[in-house]
Amino acid sequence: MASTYSIDEIMSEFEFTQADIAKVKNGEVVNSGVATLTDRDLATMIAFEAKGISDSFERVFLESPTKQQADSTIQQMMASDADGELDFSSLEILPKESAAAMVKTYLTFNGGSDLNLSHKEIDMFHALGNHASQKQVEEVLQKVLAGRVQEYKQGGLEAISPYLRGKGKNFFPGKELQEKSEKSPYVKKFKEFADYIMGWPSSAKLDGLQEG
Repeated sequence: MASTYSIDEIMSEFEFTQADIAKVKNGEVVNSGVATLTDRDLATMIAFEAKGISDSFERVFLESPTKQQADSTIQQMMASDADGELDFSSLEILPKESAAAMVKTYLTFNGGSDLNLSHKEIDMFHALGNHASQKQVEEVLQKVLAGRVQEYKQGGLEAISPYLRGKGKNFFPGKELQEKSEKSPYVKKFKEFADYIMGWPSSAKLDGLQEG
């Protein structure tokens, strides 16, 4: 039989304050900063009770102090959610002030650490030619991200295509995420949940769950 935990137990384990716990019990969404394993990561913990949640989750994430502090240092891309499915059709390269430079980067990228793209994805941008418009680049980027989502849905973390780094070396993001997840101090505490997340989508199929 799977273990069950109260809101107090779970949030206390994740070092939320008593004030935060009270807010969640009152139907609010709270967030807290969290230490990361490397300086390449950005993380924030968000806690809420699943019932009755609406758009407040997105609002709290976007307004998270940790995220706002990093907004000026990261390339942002906004996607919408339709019927439980990510919709990349309205995706834009943001902020607008650096969009032209990013378009050039996508069109000329041949591997390295400036972008996270697989060899196949790089070829998709190169096929546009050096004078492609921002809209054309955004359309390819939409296909790239939609393709990654499908990879994950079909085969989990192991199925995510590797990023091409310098000197032809591949970096496997799914493998790194798996390793980082296994190092989390909460994995052993909440084993059933950890096994479900790291075993997805196989775990979902075994439990007879459906997406959406």
